[in-house]
Amino acid sequence: MTKVLRFWAYFKESVEESPIENFRIRKLKLYYYIVDDTIYITEVKETNSGINQGPFLNRGKIRNETGKIINFRDLLVGSNVYIHGRWITLYDCDEFTRKFYSSNGIIQKEKTEVIKDTFHEQKENKPVKIKDNSMNDYLEYKLGGGKTKNMIQFLENDRKVLKFFCLSEKLKYIIHYFLSDDTIEIREVYSGNMYDIYN
Repeated sequence: MTKVLRFWAYFKESVEESPIENFRIRKLKLYYYIVDDTIYITEVKETNSGINQGPFLNRGKIRNETGKIINFRDLLVGSNVYIHGRWITLYDCDEFTRKFYSSNGIIQKEKTEVIKDTFHEQKENKPVKIKDNSMNDYLEYKLGGGKTKNMIQFLENDRKVLKFFCLSEKLKYIIHYFLSDDTIEIREVYSGNMYDIYN
């Protein structure tokens, strides 16, 4: 069984020709394979980021800024690692990784904070839109469609209708209340001589 150490990391990338941001924080997952000291890095996918994401670095042995191959002892939470021209900050690791380091006499730090950028701040502070479907529901029912919100209510009360006879300004109406979906239908009662019928 191949043992893999897993870290969460990020690096700061400058953004040019943007009126709203100067830099972007790009989050990564770094996998260190103990068996052969190789590293694989993939970028954490974020929706609507405008950046290509996915595999960031193919698995292989990585040399640091001094030319030395990176060892597991070089990977510590809160530290910066130089990988292919970028300084990558490790900010967290999983429980297996913590136990592995502890068994080797190294205590990993607790999770550290990730720098905030303008893009992520705006994303977090963006107001949540509450979708109001009342108009859509009304139009659906008006056209003879619509869905019942409560299926149990529909099954128990299908074809059960309350009928009311109403009178308003000498006009007769029938109101139907459908128990299956709490909808109402109002019909005017027409007669051959509707103005004389009330006299």
